Amino acid sequence: MTILWLTLLTVYAFAFFARYFSVPDPLGPALVRPNRLLAIGVAGVLVAVAGLRNNIGDTFFYMHAFQVNDFSWYSILKEKDIGFGIFQKVLKSYTDDPQALVFIIALVTDIFIVLALYRYSRMFEVAVYVFITSGAFIVSMNGMRQYLAAALIFWATQYLLTNSWKRYMLIVLFASIFHQSALIMVPIYFLVRRKAWTRSTFILLALAILIVFGFNQFQGLLFAALQDTSYGEYKNFQEGGANLIRVIFYIVPPRNRLYRTGEAACAEPSYRYIR
Repeated sequence: MTILWLTLLTVYAFAFFARYFSVPDPLGPALVRPNRLLAIGVAGVLVAVAGLRNNIGDTFFYMHAFQVNDFSWYSILKEKDIGFGIFQKVLKSYTDDPQALVFIIALVTDIFIVLALYRYSRMFEVAVYVFITSGAFIVSMNGMRQYLAAALIFWATQYLLTNSWKRYMLIVLFASIFHQSALIMVPIYFLVRRKAWTRSTFILLALAILIVFGFNQFQGLLFAALQDTSYGEYKNFQEGGANLIRVIFYIVPPRNRLYRTGEAACAEPSYRYIR
């Protein structure tokens, strides 16, 4: 726990001074560009902590599987996420050290996350603070495949905002070979590109409310559809639910709104450069 507290303090300090020594970026959506060198410091600390771990969540099982599996093409093609198997096969041809697996995944995951925060956060230090204190950083060390795919798609936000759907879809498809759940972001693209607070928004909200009130029935239908897939095992998941405070935090709508100007998505003119 001490390491995590030190990580939070160190990363926040790097991020704070990165914004303090930032420069105006009138064409970017955040209107400021944090100091690049200090932002690299943020990513470096996160990668070092996550990449050198060996006892958080399911890290031990990933490392053990890397050591004992031979990663033949037969076993890789039999798995649901072949991209992760291919990656491990290539890596094992160079080294048998499982720590290399953990470090490389942490390197890719945290760099892509920091890149997205660097580009789109008006207050870089607050974004990094929330990333750690919300538990997202810890979770990234538990579900490595899931977070690797999520980090790739998070970085691809730039293509969603600029309506570069071909590039966005290619990244989603690439992420899906590491974890198939990434494919849910294909229909999400068309939903978030629609204008907010129109009829479709209220229909989605109404559906979400119905699902909440009829969760038991919805859960039964969902697992009935997934029972013959590799995700059917989640039916027996018995590790509790979400914290109420976290749910309330996540439903708070963001203040910034984006509009398109040419090929760039920019913040509203009322937001100005603030050091």
